[in-house]
Amino acid sequence: MQWSKRPNNNGTTLVEILFSAAILAMVVSGVLFIFAQTLDMSKRIDYEYTATNLAKARMERARAVIESSGFDSLGDLNETDTMVDETGGGNLSGDFKRSTTVTVLDANRTQFEVVVIYKYRGNWKNDASVTLTTIFSTIQ
Repeated sequence: MQWSKRPNNNGTTLVEILFSAAILAMVVSGVLFIFAQTLDMSKRIDYEYTATNLAKARMERARAVIESSGFDSLGDLNETDTMVDETGGGNLSGDFKRSTTVTVLDANRTQFEVVVIYKYRGNWKNDASVTLTTIFSTIQ
């Protein structure tokens, strides 16, 4: 009795196709995850950059106040949790909160600190903030 040879099938089986599809799905989901993380990081960097610019603009405002109204007028810039938008204008629905603290150190020096906190993913995060501090002096 002679055994008949099986025909040579060079096609792909359903198992091979499913295995290939699973590998492809893992690769695509990995790429999409990295893309989503990159977009998230980009948004956080954008908020950090804007918060830094808001703090720097507040510092420049302090310099302008000193030039126009004198050193003793810095206290007028004290503020706590003022809601602002990305332009620094007051906006109750803004994504940024700015606090400014003016502390007189002695007769010739005043510390000026600006803290800008921003919303990240819809929540206020204290670790998502920018703080700039300087000391203004009347000593020439």
